[in-house]
Amino acid sequence: MLSGDLADPATYQAALAGCDAVVHLAAATGSASDRDLQLVNVEATRWLLDSCERQGVGRILFVSSIAADYPDLSRYPYGRSKLAAETLVRQSPLDYTILRPTIVLGRESPIWQKLRGLAMLPVMPVFGDGSARVQPISVEDVAHAMVYLLDHSRFSNEVLELGGPDVLTMLGLLRRIRKACGKSEGLALRIPARPVQFALGVLGKVAGGRLPVSPGQLVPFISDGVADPSDLATVLRPTMIPLDDLLGQLAAA
Repeated sequence: MLSGDLADPATYQAALAGCDAVVHLAAATGSASDRDLQLVNVEATRWLLDSCERQGVGRILFVSSIAADYPDLSRYPYGRSKLAAETLVRQSPLDYTILRPTIVLGRESPIWQKLRGLAMLPVMPVFGDGSARVQPISVEDVAHAMVYLLDHSRFSNEVLELGGPDVLTMLGLLRRIRKACGKSEGLALRIPARPVQFALGVLGKVAGGRLPVSPGQLVPFISDGVADPSDLATVLRPTMIPLDDLLGQLAAA
């Protein structure tokens, strides 16, 4: 096992020699500072691509995010950083596949912890009107997709979006989480998202960005996060875990 720093190519560059392909999963998440998002998600991706080229690695599987496809990224630095990294991958001489999963749920995933926390409140806060469509997918199904792409040597310079078998609204997802945790449907409090984003932006500047929630983290509540159809999704769909089964497993963990 090699421990390295994505922002320090000297710690991993030699290990790339003789590799046929690289899987790029490392990223700073939406809770990171704008500076760290730029450094880790954009610049470090540039350095990794350069290192691959120097060491003769010809192919890369880059795991991005459905956030890169949101229509308005002006308040979402995470989404902008993933889109910028995708652009670097496309512009590189490597053969690539860019995989954009939707909301990825797993036992340790921060998004699961945050959604569960919202869903379990006596009154569920929903930013926006709750109608944004989401398509959660299990982390195991994302892993299966990656293995499939590698096994089939699929590096066709394409972007593939991938979501789970169920599409529902954000409000519907929160209610399904409550149900999986043994709670009644509960009440929802719809909160206008854009004024809250504006307020968080102002407070973030005053507090130096040290807020538990950033304006960008509200974007998934107001933007559809549903994957475009693909043959990859068609192949994997029969073995994907249904949403209620996934939520039940996570709630019981």
